[in-house]
Amino acid sequence: MVSFSIPRKVGGAVVRNRIRRRLRSVLREMAGQMLPGAYLVTVRENLNTAKYCNLVEIMNTIIKKATTP
Repeated sequence: MVSFSIPRKVGGAVVRNRIRRRLRSVLREMAGQMLPGAYLVTVRENLNTAKYCNLVEIMNTIIKKATTP
């Protein structure tokens, strides 16, 4: 299970929802790399303009840190 925390300072509802959808798409592709459990993804900056490949790199780094003992 993955939950997202995207504060209002990142942008309006449309921007936050777009970021959430893009991150969900990236995480679907990475489901095999993730250990079972609950994850909380906190967004602190506007990723709305980030390219998809950059989102994949960011999430790969985060998943590796989260799954490394």
